[in-house]
Amino acid sequence: MIRRFITVFCVAALAATYASAQTQSGFDYDDLRTKSFSIYGTAGLSTASGVDFQNVNPSAGTGIAAQYGGGLNINVRPWFRLGLNYEYSRFKREQRYSEFQSTSINPGVGNLYESSGGVAYRNKWNAYNNIDVTAEFNIMELFDRDDKRFNLYVGTGVGFSMSYGNTYTMSMGSETWENITDAEMAEGSYTINSWVTTTNEHNRYNSPYIPLTLSAEFDLAPRFTIGVRGAVKYLFTDDVNAASGLMTAGIVLRYNFVGRRLGGYDPACRRDKYCVNQGLTAIADALNGISSKLSNIENAVVAQNEDRARNAELTKSLQEVQSALNDCRTEAEKNAAAKNVSMSIYYDINSARLSNSDMLRLDELVEELGAGDYSIEMIGEASSDGDSAHNQKLSQRRVDGVVDYLKSKGVDSSRIVSADAIGDSRQNPNPSGRKVKIYINR
Repeated sequence: MIRRFITVFCVAALAATYASAQTQSGFDYDDLRTKSFSIYGTAGLSTASGVDFQNVNPSAGTGIAAQYGGGLNINVRPWFRLGLNYEYSRFKREQRYSEFQSTSINPGVGNLYESSGGVAYRNKWNAYNNIDVTAEFNIMELFDRDDKRFNLYVGTGVGFSMSYGNTYTMSMGSETWENITDAEMAEGSYTINSWVTTTNEHNRYNSPYIPLTLSAEFDLAPRFTIGVRGAVKYLFTDDVNAASGLMTAGIVLRYNFVGRRLGGYDPACRRDKYCVNQGLTAIADALNGISSKLSNIENAVVAQNEDRARNAELTKSLQEVQSALNDCRTEAEKNAAAKNVSMSIYYDINSARLSNSDMLRLDELVEELGAGDYSIEMIGEASSDGDSAHNQKLSQRRVDGVVDYLKSKGVDSSRIVSADAIGDSRQNPNPSGRKVKIYINR
Protein backbone atom coordinates (compact mmCIF):
# COMPACT_ATOMS: atom_id res chain seq x y z
CA MET A 1 0.00 0.00 0.00
CA ILE A 2 2.82 2.42 0.90
CA ARG A 3 4.66 1.64 -2.36
CA ARG A 4 1.52 2.37 -4.39
CA PHE A 5 0.98 5.63 -2.52
CA ILE A 6 4.53 6.82 -3.20
CA THR A 7 4.41 5.73 -6.87
CA VAL A 8 1.15 7.58 -7.59
CA PHE A 9 2.31 10.81 -5.99
CA CYS A 10 5.74 10.69 -7.65
CA VAL A 11 4.19 10.25 -11.09
CA ALA A 12 1.78 13.10 -10.41
CA ALA A 13 4.60 15.34 -9.21
CA LEU A 14 6.77 14.65 -12.26
CA ALA A 15 3.83 15.30 -14.59
CA ALA A 16 3.09 18.58 -12.85
CA THR A 17 6.74 19.62 -13.05
CA TYR A 18 6.77 19.08 -16.81
CA ALA A 19 3.41 20.77 -17.37
CA SER A 20 4.29 23.83 -15.31
CA ALA A 21 7.85 24.34 -16.56
CA GLN A 22 6.79 27.38 -18.61
CA THR A 23 4.98 29.15 -15.77
CA GLN A 24 7.10 28.63 -12.64
CA SER A 25 9.46 31.51 -13.20
CA GLY A 26 6.67 34.10 -13.16
CA PHE A 27 4.50 32.58 -10.45
CA ASP A 28 3.90 34.47 -7.21
CA TYR A 29 4.52 31.93 -4.44
CA ASP A 30 3.53 34.42 -1.74
CA ASP A 31 0.12 34.50 -3.40
CA LEU A 32 0.09 30.67 -3.35
CA ARG A 33 0.41 30.66 0.44
CA THR A 34 -2.10 33.38 1.27
CA LYS A 35 -5.66 32.39 2.22
CA SER A 36 -5.38 29.07 0.39
CA PHE A 37 -5.28 25.42 1.32
CA SER A 38 -3.52 22.18 0.39
CA ILE A 39 -3.64 18.46 1.12
CA TYR A 40 -0.71 16.10 1.55
CA GLY A 41 0.25 12.49 2.02
CA THR A 42 3.26 11.14 3.88
CA ALA A 43 5.03 7.79 4.23
CA GLY A 44 8.15 6.91 6.16
CA LEU A 45 9.42 5.28 9.37
CA SER A 46 8.52 5.45 13.05
CA THR A 47 9.84 4.34 16.43
CA ALA A 48 8.80 4.68 20.08
CA SER A 49 10.46 5.46 23.40
CA GLY A 50 9.67 5.10 27.09
CA VAL A 51 8.27 1.56 26.89
CA ASP A 52 9.10 -0.66 29.91
CA PHE A 53 9.69 -3.59 27.60
CA GLN A 54 13.26 -3.71 26.34
CA ASN A 55 14.49 -5.67 23.33
CA VAL A 56 16.54 -8.80 24.01
CA ASN A 57 18.23 -10.40 20.96
CA PRO A 58 15.48 -9.01 18.68
CA SER A 59 15.03 -9.76 15.00
CA ALA A 60 16.57 -7.26 12.56
CA GLY A 61 14.51 -4.08 12.15
CA THR A 62 12.32 -4.73 15.19
CA GLY A 63 12.73 -1.21 16.58
CA ILE A 64 11.70 0.52 13.34
CA ALA A 65 8.28 0.32 11.65
CA ALA A 66 6.49 1.93 8.71
CA GLN A 67 4.26 4.97 9.13
CA TYR A 68 1.93 6.74 6.76
CA GLY A 69 -0.71 9.42 6.92
CA GLY A 70 -1.99 12.65 5.46
CA GLY A 71 -3.59 15.94 6.27
CA LEU A 72 -4.95 19.34 5.36
CA ASN A 73 -3.17 22.68 5.69
CA ILE A 74 -4.77 26.13 5.63
CA ASN A 75 -2.31 28.82 4.55
CA VAL A 76 -3.21 32.01 6.39
CA ARG A 77 -0.12 33.98 5.39
CA PRO A 78 3.18 33.02 3.73
CA TRP A 79 4.76 32.77 7.19
CA PHE A 80 1.93 30.95 9.01
CA ARG A 81 -0.36 27.98 8.40
CA LEU A 82 -2.68 25.69 10.34
CA GLY A 83 -2.71 21.91 9.98
CA LEU A 84 -5.05 19.00 10.61
CA ASN A 85 -2.90 15.86 10.56
CA TYR A 86 -3.36 12.09 10.82
CA GLU A 87 -0.62 9.47 11.17
CA TYR A 88 -0.65 5.72 11.60
CA SER A 89 2.42 4.14 13.15
CA ARG A 90 3.35 1.11 15.23
CA PHE A 91 6.19 -0.30 17.24
CA LYS A 92 7.33 -3.80 18.17
CA ARG A 93 9.53 -5.16 20.93
CA GLU A 94 10.92 -8.70 21.07
CA GLN A 95 12.65 -10.70 23.82
CA ARG A 96 14.38 -13.91 22.75
CA TYR A 97 16.15 -15.24 25.81
CA SER A 98 19.22 -17.46 25.65
CA GLU A 99 18.39 -18.63 29.22
CA PHE A 100 15.03 -19.19 30.91
CA GLN A 101 13.74 -16.27 32.95
CA SER A 102 12.39 -17.10 36.38
CA THR A 103 8.67 -17.59 36.83
CA SER A 104 6.32 -19.17 39.37
CA ILE A 105 6.60 -22.94 39.89
CA ASN A 106 3.57 -25.10 39.16
CA PRO A 107 2.30 -26.85 42.30
CA GLY A 108 3.03 -30.58 42.72
CA VAL A 109 2.80 -33.45 45.25
CA GLY A 110 5.58 -33.96 47.77
CA ASN A 111 8.84 -32.10 48.09
CA LEU A 112 10.33 -30.22 45.12
CA TYR A 113 13.47 -32.12 44.21
CA GLU A 114 14.65 -29.95 41.30
CA SER A 115 13.19 -27.60 38.69
CA SER A 116 14.16 -25.87 35.43
CA GLY A 117 12.43 -23.58 32.95
CA GLY A 118 10.79 -20.19 32.81
CA VAL A 119 9.93 -17.54 30.26
CA ALA A 120 11.54 -18.37 26.86
CA TYR A 121 10.08 -15.79 24.49
CA ARG A 122 8.02 -12.57 24.55
CA ASN A 123 6.96 -9.96 22.02
CA LYS A 124 4.89 -6.83 22.24
CA TRP A 125 3.44 -4.64 19.50
CA ASN A 126 1.19 -1.60 19.45
CA ALA A 127 -0.43 0.36 16.63
CA TYR A 128 -1.08 4.09 17.03
CA ASN A 129 -3.70 6.27 15.33
CA ASN A 130 -2.67 9.87 15.92
CA ILE A 131 -4.75 12.96 15.13
CA ASP A 132 -3.56 16.47 15.91
CA VAL A 133 -4.04 20.14 15.12
CA THR A 134 -0.90 22.22 14.61
CA ALA A 135 0.18 25.80 14.08
CA GLU A 136 3.27 26.01 11.84
CA PHE A 137 5.63 28.90 11.16
CA ASN A 138 7.75 29.33 8.03
CA ILE A 139 11.14 30.47 9.30
CA MET A 140 12.37 31.08 5.73
CA GLU A 141 10.17 34.19 5.70
CA LEU A 142 12.68 35.73 8.12
CA PHE A 143 15.13 36.02 5.21
CA ASP A 144 15.03 38.24 2.15
CA ARG A 145 15.03 35.88 -0.84
CA ASP A 146 14.05 35.93 -4.51
CA ASP A 147 13.24 32.24 -4.95
CA LYS A 148 10.49 31.31 -2.50
CA ARG A 149 9.98 27.72 -3.55
CA PHE A 150 11.93 26.31 -0.59
CA ASN A 151 10.29 26.62 2.85
CA LEU A 152 11.04 25.36 6.35
CA TYR A 153 8.17 25.04 8.83
CA VAL A 154 8.35 24.43 12.58
CA GLY A 155 5.19 23.84 14.53
CA THR A 156 3.41 22.54 17.59
CA GLY A 157 -0.14 21.89 18.70
CA VAL A 158 -2.32 19.35 20.49
CA GLY A 159 -3.39 15.84 19.57
CA PHE A 160 -4.92 12.60 20.72
CA SER A 161 -3.52 9.11 20.28
CA MET A 162 -5.56 5.88 20.18
CA SER A 163 -3.46 2.75 20.54
CA TYR A 164 -4.20 -0.97 20.55
CA GLY A 165 -1.87 -3.95 20.69
CA ASN A 166 -0.90 -7.32 22.08
CA THR A 167 1.69 -8.90 24.38
CA TYR A 168 2.58 -12.55 23.76
CA THR A 169 4.50 -14.72 26.26
CA MET A 170 5.70 -18.32 25.94
CA SER A 171 7.07 -20.24 28.95
CA MET A 172 8.23 -23.85 29.37
CA GLY A 173 9.95 -26.06 31.94
CA SER A 174 9.78 -29.09 34.20
CA GLU A 175 9.77 -29.93 37.98
CA THR A 176 10.74 -33.14 39.79
CA TRP A 177 8.80 -33.91 42.99
CA GLU A 178 9.79 -36.50 45.65
CA ASN A 179 6.69 -38.52 46.58
CA ILE A 180 6.77 -38.94 50.36
CA THR A 181 3.17 -38.12 51.27
CA ASP A 182 1.30 -40.50 49.02
CA ALA A 183 0.75 -43.81 50.76
CA GLU A 184 0.26 -45.67 47.47
CA MET A 185 3.70 -44.69 46.21
CA ALA A 186 6.87 -46.32 47.39
CA GLU A 187 9.26 -44.28 49.38
CA GLY A 188 11.90 -42.64 47.18
CA SER A 189 9.73 -42.43 44.03
CA TYR A 190 9.53 -39.22 41.99
CA THR A 191 7.03 -37.39 39.76
CA ILE A 192 8.22 -35.25 36.85
CA ASN A 193 5.93 -32.46 35.53
CA SER A 194 6.82 -30.94 32.11
CA TRP A 195 4.81 -27.97 30.82
CA VAL A 196 4.49 -25.29 28.11
CA THR A 197 2.24 -22.25 28.51
CA THR A 198 1.42 -19.30 26.24
CA THR A 199 -0.48 -16.13 27.01
CA ASN A 200 -1.89 -13.34 24.84
CA GLU A 201 -2.61 -10.09 26.60
CA HIS A 202 -4.54 -7.42 24.68
CA ASN A 203 -3.97 -3.80 25.61
CA ARG A 204 -5.28 -0.34 24.74
CA TYR A 205 -3.68 2.98 25.56
CA ASN A 206 -5.42 6.28 24.76
CA SER A 207 -3.85 9.57 25.68
CA PRO A 208 -3.45 13.21 24.60
CA TYR A 209 -0.10 14.41 23.33
CA ILE A 210 1.84 17.46 22.24
CA PRO A 211 3.50 17.27 18.79
CA LEU A 212 6.63 19.09 17.67
CA THR A 213 7.03 19.17 13.88
CA LEU A 214 9.69 20.16 11.38
CA SER A 215 8.95 20.20 7.62
CA ALA A 216 11.31 21.07 4.76
CA GLU A 217 9.43 21.52 1.48
CA PHE A 218 10.20 22.48 -2.13
CA ASP A 219 7.62 23.54 -4.72
CA LEU A 220 8.14 21.42 -7.84
CA ALA A 221 5.32 23.36 -9.47
CA PRO A 222 2.59 25.71 -8.23
CA ARG A 223 0.31 22.73 -7.67
CA PHE A 224 2.82 20.16 -6.37
CA THR A 225 5.25 20.25 -3.47
CA ILE A 226 7.69 17.61 -2.22
CA GLY A 227 9.45 17.52 1.12
CA VAL A 228 10.39 15.68 4.30
CA ARG A 229 8.55 15.86 7.61
CA GLY A 230 9.69 14.86 11.05
CA ALA A 231 7.67 14.83 14.26
CA VAL A 232 8.10 14.03 17.95
CA LYS A 233 4.98 13.34 20.01
CA TYR A 234 5.06 13.54 23.80
CA LEU A 235 2.27 11.35 25.22
CA PHE A 236 0.67 12.01 28.60
CA THR A 237 0.44 8.51 30.11
CA ASP A 238 1.49 6.90 33.39
CA ASP A 239 1.32 3.32 32.11
CA VAL A 240 4.85 1.88 31.99
CA ASN A 241 3.79 -0.53 29.25
CA ALA A 242 2.75 2.31 26.93
CA ALA A 243 5.08 4.50 24.89
CA SER A 244 5.72 7.97 26.26
CA GLY A 245 7.14 9.26 22.98
CA LEU A 246 6.66 8.61 19.28
CA MET A 247 9.14 9.69 16.60
CA THR A 248 8.27 9.72 12.90
CA ALA A 249 10.04 10.82 9.72
CA GLY A 250 8.77 10.55 6.17
CA ILE A 251 8.50 11.94 2.66
CA VAL A 252 5.71 14.45 2.03
CA LEU A 253 3.92 14.93 -1.30
CA ARG A 254 1.54 17.88 -1.33
CA TYR A 255 -1.16 19.13 -3.70
CA ASN A 256 -1.85 22.88 -3.61
CA PHE A 257 -5.23 24.18 -4.69
CA VAL A 258 -3.94 26.96 -6.92
CA GLY A 259 -6.41 29.80 -7.53
CA ARG A 260 -8.70 28.79 -4.65
CA ARG A 261 -9.16 31.39 -1.97
CA LEU A 262 -10.84 31.09 1.40
CA GLY A 263 -13.89 33.36 1.15
CA GLY A 264 -13.54 33.67 -2.63
CA TYR A 265 -11.18 36.67 -2.58
CA ASP A 266 -7.95 37.23 -4.48
CA PRO A 267 -5.33 39.45 -2.74
CA ALA A 268 -4.69 41.19 -6.06
CA CYS A 269 -8.31 42.45 -6.07
CA ARG A 270 -9.86 45.07 -3.88
CA ARG A 271 -10.81 43.73 -0.49
CA ASP A 272 -14.50 44.52 -0.87
CA LYS A 273 -15.09 42.96 -4.33
CA TYR A 274 -14.89 39.56 -5.98
CA CYS A 275 -12.48 39.15 -8.85
CA VAL A 276 -15.22 39.18 -11.45
CA ASN A 277 -13.10 40.71 -14.19
CA GLN A 278 -10.31 38.19 -13.67
CA GLY A 279 -12.81 35.36 -13.71
CA LEU A 280 -14.43 36.58 -16.93
CA THR A 281 -11.01 36.99 -18.56
CA ALA A 282 -10.05 33.45 -17.59
CA ILE A 283 -13.33 32.12 -18.96
CA ALA A 284 -12.85 34.04 -22.24
CA ASP A 285 -9.31 32.68 -22.62
CA ALA A 286 -10.57 29.16 -22.01
CA LEU A 287 -13.35 29.58 -24.59
CA ASN A 288 -10.87 30.97 -27.14
CA GLY A 289 -8.64 27.97 -26.57
CA ILE A 290 -11.54 25.57 -27.03
CA SER A 291 -12.62 27.41 -30.21
CA SER A 292 -9.09 27.17 -31.62
CA LYS A 293 -8.94 23.45 -30.92
CA LEU A 294 -12.36 22.90 -32.53
CA SER A 295 -11.20 24.83 -35.61
CA ASN A 296 -8.10 22.64 -35.87
CA ILE A 297 -10.24 19.53 -35.58
CA GLU A 298 -12.62 20.82 -38.26
CA ASN A 299 -9.72 21.53 -40.65
CA ALA A 300 -8.33 18.06 -40.03
CA VAL A 301 -11.73 16.48 -40.76
CA VAL A 302 -12.07 18.47 -44.01
CA ALA A 303 -8.58 17.43 -45.14
CA GLN A 304 -9.35 13.83 -44.28
CA ASN A 305 -12.59 13.93 -46.30
CA GLU A 306 -10.72 15.41 -49.29
CA ASP A 307 -8.15 12.60 -49.08
CA ARG A 308 -10.93 10.04 -48.96
CA ALA A 309 -12.58 11.58 -52.06
CA ARG A 310 -9.29 11.49 -54.00
CA ASN A 311 -8.70 7.89 -52.93
CA ALA A 312 -12.22 6.97 -54.07
CA GLU A 313 -11.58 8.54 -57.50
CA LEU A 314 -8.27 6.70 -57.88
CA THR A 315 -9.89 3.43 -56.85
CA LYS A 316 -12.67 3.94 -59.41
CA SER A 317 -10.13 4.69 -62.19
CA LEU A 318 -8.11 1.59 -61.33
CA GLN A 319 -11.24 -0.52 -61.38
CA GLU A 320 -12.13 0.82 -64.85
CA VAL A 321 -8.63 0.06 -66.19
CA GLN A 322 -8.74 -3.44 -64.68
CA SER A 323 -12.14 -4.05 -66.25
CA ALA A 324 -10.84 -2.97 -69.68
CA LEU A 325 -7.85 -5.30 -69.36
CA ASN A 326 -10.09 -8.18 -68.39
CA ASP A 327 -12.29 -7.51 -71.44
CA CYS A 328 -9.25 -7.55 -73.72
CA ARG A 329 -8.00 -10.81 -72.22
CA THR A 330 -11.43 -12.39 -72.50
CA GLU A 331 -11.65 -11.39 -76.19
CA ALA A 332 -8.17 -12.77 -76.87
CA GLU A 333 -9.04 -16.03 -75.16
CA LYS A 334 -12.27 -16.32 -77.20
CA ASN A 335 -10.37 -15.76 -80.43
CA ALA A 336 -7.74 -18.30 -79.42
CA ALA A 337 -10.39 -20.85 -78.47
CA ALA A 338 -11.87 -20.61 -81.98
CA LYS A 339 -8.57 -21.74 -83.52
CA ASN A 340 -7.18 -25.25 -83.76
CA VAL A 341 -4.83 -25.90 -80.86
CA SER A 342 -1.88 -27.77 -82.22
CA MET A 343 -0.01 -28.38 -78.99
CA SER A 344 0.97 -27.13 -75.53
CA ILE A 345 4.46 -27.05 -74.06
CA TYR A 346 4.60 -27.48 -70.23
CA TYR A 347 7.40 -26.31 -67.95
CA ASP A 348 8.76 -26.97 -64.49
CA ILE A 349 8.10 -24.34 -61.84
CA ASN A 350 10.14 -21.14 -62.37
CA SER A 351 11.72 -22.58 -65.54
CA ALA A 352 11.69 -21.56 -69.22
CA ARG A 353 13.91 -24.42 -70.52
CA LEU A 354 12.58 -26.75 -73.22
CA SER A 355 12.92 -30.42 -72.39
CA ASN A 356 14.29 -32.93 -74.94
CA SER A 357 10.84 -34.45 -75.42
CA ASP A 358 9.33 -31.01 -76.11
CA MET A 359 12.04 -30.32 -78.68
CA LEU A 360 11.17 -33.61 -80.47
CA ARG A 361 7.49 -32.62 -80.51
CA LEU A 362 8.35 -29.22 -82.00
CA ASP A 363 10.52 -30.97 -84.61
CA GLU A 364 7.56 -33.15 -85.57
CA LEU A 365 5.31 -30.04 -85.79
CA VAL A 366 7.76 -28.28 -88.14
CA GLU A 367 8.00 -31.39 -90.31
CA GLU A 368 4.17 -31.69 -90.40
CA LEU A 369 3.70 -28.05 -91.43
CA GLY A 370 6.30 -28.25 -94.17
CA ALA A 371 6.07 -25.53 -96.81
CA GLY A 372 2.29 -25.20 -96.70
CA ASP A 373 0.26 -22.05 -96.14
CA TYR A 374 -0.06 -21.48 -92.40
CA SER A 375 0.47 -19.01 -89.61
CA ILE A 376 1.39 -19.50 -85.96
CA GLU A 377 0.12 -17.75 -82.83
CA MET A 378 1.44 -18.43 -79.32
CA ILE A 379 0.43 -17.51 -75.78
CA GLY A 380 2.88 -17.96 -72.92
CA GLU A 381 1.57 -18.43 -69.36
CA ALA A 382 2.86 -18.78 -65.79
CA SER A 383 1.19 -20.23 -62.72
CA SER A 384 0.14 -17.87 -59.93
CA ASP A 385 3.00 -18.91 -57.60
CA GLY A 386 5.21 -15.99 -56.60
CA ASP A 387 5.31 -12.35 -57.66
CA SER A 388 3.15 -11.28 -60.66
CA ALA A 389 5.89 -9.11 -62.18
CA HIS A 390 8.31 -12.05 -62.11
CA ASN A 391 5.68 -14.37 -63.58
CA GLN A 392 5.09 -11.93 -66.46
CA LYS A 393 8.79 -11.99 -67.33
CA LEU A 394 8.89 -15.78 -66.94
CA SER A 395 5.98 -16.30 -69.39
CA GLN A 396 7.75 -13.97 -71.83
CA ARG A 397 10.95 -16.04 -71.66
CA ARG A 398 8.95 -19.19 -72.27
CA VAL A 399 7.20 -17.93 -75.39
CA ASP A 400 10.44 -16.35 -76.69
CA GLY A 401 12.20 -19.69 -76.22
CA VAL A 402 9.63 -21.50 -78.37
CA VAL A 403 9.82 -18.79 -81.09
CA ASP A 404 13.64 -19.01 -81.17
CA TYR A 405 13.54 -22.79 -81.39
CA LEU A 406 11.04 -22.82 -84.29
CA LYS A 407 13.13 -20.25 -86.17
CA SER A 408 16.21 -22.39 -85.65
CA LYS A 409 14.32 -25.27 -87.29
CA GLY A 410 13.55 -23.27 -90.44
CA VAL A 411 10.22 -21.62 -89.63
CA ASP A 412 10.17 -18.18 -91.26
CA SER A 413 9.52 -15.32 -88.84
CA SER A 414 6.69 -14.09 -91.06
CA ARG A 415 4.78 -17.27 -90.20
CA ILE A 416 4.74 -16.29 -86.52
CA VAL A 417 2.09 -13.59 -86.39
CA SER A 418 1.87 -13.27 -82.61
CA ALA A 419 3.72 -14.44 -79.49
CA ASP A 420 2.07 -12.98 -76.41
CA ALA A 421 2.96 -13.42 -72.72
CA ILE A 422 0.07 -13.12 -70.27
CA GLY A 423 1.92 -13.98 -67.01
CA ASP A 424 -0.31 -15.28 -64.19
CA SER A 425 -3.40 -13.35 -65.27
CA ARG A 426 -5.47 -16.55 -65.31
CA GLN A 427 -4.61 -17.08 -61.62
CA ASN A 428 -3.99 -20.79 -62.11
CA PRO A 429 -1.75 -22.13 -59.33
CA ASN A 430 -1.51 -25.65 -60.83
CA PRO A 431 1.17 -27.07 -63.17
CA SER A 432 -1.32 -26.69 -66.05
CA GLY A 433 -0.77 -22.93 -65.77
CA ARG A 434 2.96 -23.23 -66.66
CA LYS A 435 2.84 -23.58 -70.45
CA VAL A 436 2.99 -22.13 -73.95
CA LYS A 437 -0.05 -22.74 -76.18
CA ILE A 438 0.60 -22.93 -79.92
CA TYR A 439 -2.26 -22.15 -82.36
CA ILE A 440 -1.96 -23.10 -86.07
CA ASN A 441 -4.02 -21.24 -88.67
CA ARG A 442 -4.11 -23.00 -92.08
